[in-house]
Amino acid sequence: MVSALSDGGGRKNHRLKACATEGPGRRVVLAILVVSALVGVAGVRARRWINDPRLCLLTHESDARWIRANDPFLLTGSFTEPSETNFLCEFSLPEPIQGGIVRVRSFRTFRLWLDAADSQAAALFEHTLTDGQSWKLPVDVRLPPLSPGRHRILITVTNQGGPSCLLVSSPDLGIFTGRYWKTRRFRRGWSDAADVDDPPINVPEQIQKLGYPPTAESFRRVWPWLLFVFSLTSAWAWRSSRTVGTGSRWIPDRLSSPVLRWILLGAWWLLATNNIWSVTTLIGMDADGHLDYVRYLIENHRIPLASDGWQMFQSPLQYLLAAPVYGLASTVLYPDDCARLLRIFPLACGIGLVEIVFRTARLVFPRDNDRQVVALLFGALTPMGLYMPQTFCNEPLAAFLTAVVVLQCLSLLQPG
Repeated sequence: MVSALSDGGGRKNHRLKACATEGPGRRVVLAILVVSALVGVAGVRARRWINDPRLCLLTHESDARWIRANDPFLLTGSFTEPSETNFLCEFSLPEPIQGGIVRVRSFRTFRLWLDAADSQAAALFEHTLTDGQSWKLPVDVRLPPLSPGRHRILITVTNQGGPSCLLVSSPDLGIFTGRYWKTRRFRRGWSDAADVDDPPINVPEQIQKLGYPPTAESFRRVWPWLLFVFSLTSAWAWRSSRTVGTGSRWIPDRLSSPVLRWILLGAWWLLATNNIWSVTTLIGMDADGHLDYVRYLIENHRIPLASDGWQMFQSPLQYLLAAPVYGLASTVLYPDDCARLLRIFPLACGIGLVEIVFRTARLVFPRDNDRQVVALLFGALTPMGLYMPQTFCNEPLAAFLTAVVVLQCLSLLQPG
C-alpha cells in the first residue's frame, strides 16, 4: 500500500516536472516564431521600399557600383534644366562574342552607343520613361556580334531634379561600373567617375577664385578664437550656476541692457561699414534675381508679374525703396558699386532689429536687467540676423517690420 502510494506520487511529480520543462520550451518556440514573423514582415516591407520608384535609394550589386560625375557639391537645384552626364567605358575582347547582354540601371533615362566617337551618332538603344516610375527596373540591352579587340560603350544618362547616376553589369563583356569609368558633363574633358557614396570634392572653382578658402582651412584659421570664446562662455556659465540661489548677481551691474544695446549697435555699425564694400556682389541668396527686380522697375516703370523673372514674385516694397537709389547711383557709379550701395537697406534693418529687440526686452522684463541682457544677446546675435543683411535681399526688411508689429502688439497688452 505504501509502495503503491509512493509510486502514484512519483508519477505525479514526474508529470509536474515534465510540464515545468515543457513550459519554457514552448515559450522559447513561441518567441522564435514571433521574431521570425516580424523579421519576415520587415523583409517584405524593406523589399517594397527598395523597389519603390518614389524612394530615390540606389542599391549596389555584388560587382557593379552606382557611379556619378565627380562634380563639386552645389546648393543650386536641378529642377529647371535636366542634368545630363556621359559615361564611357573602354574594354578589350580576346575572342568574338555573339549577342552579349549589358544590363543597365539608370537614374533615370539613358541612351547607349557602341563604338561611337561621341553622342552625336545614332544611338544603339534608347530607354525613356513613359510613366516616370519604372527607372529602378533593370534594362537588358542585347549587343550585336563583337569582334576581338578594343571596344567602347558610351551611355548618356538624363535626370530631371537630381544627379545622373548609372549602374552597369555585363558578365559577357566583363565590365561593371566603378571608379575606372570616365564621365563628362557640359562638353568638358573626361574625368574619372565617382561612387555615389563618395563625398563631394572640394569647394567649387568659382568660389575658390573669389578668394574664399575651403571650410577645413577656414576652421584651422579660427579655431583658437572659437576655443577662447567657448572657454570663456563655459567659465561664465559655471560661475553663474554656482551663484544661483545665493543672492549674487551673475551679470555685473555695469553691464546694463542700455549699455549692451549701444555696444551691439556700435559693433553692427563697424561690421556694416566694412562689409558694404568688401563683400563681393556674387555672394548672397539669389542676389542677381533681386537686382533684376530693381532694374525691371527702373526700365519698365511698373511692378513685374511673377512670371517675369526668378524673384519677381516677391513683395515690391523693398525694391520700390531701392529703385530710386539705384537709378541715381547708376549715373555716376559702376553697376557693381550700385549693387553694393543697395546694401544700406538690409544693413539698416539689421541695425534696427537690435533696437527693436532691446525695446521688446525692456517691455517684457521691465525690472529684470539679467533677462533683458540675455534676450538682447540672443535676439541681436542670431546667425541668420547677422549674415542675411550683408547682401541685398528682402528678408531683413520683412524681419524688421515683423519685429515692429510684435513690439506694438506687446505694448497693447501692457496694463495702463
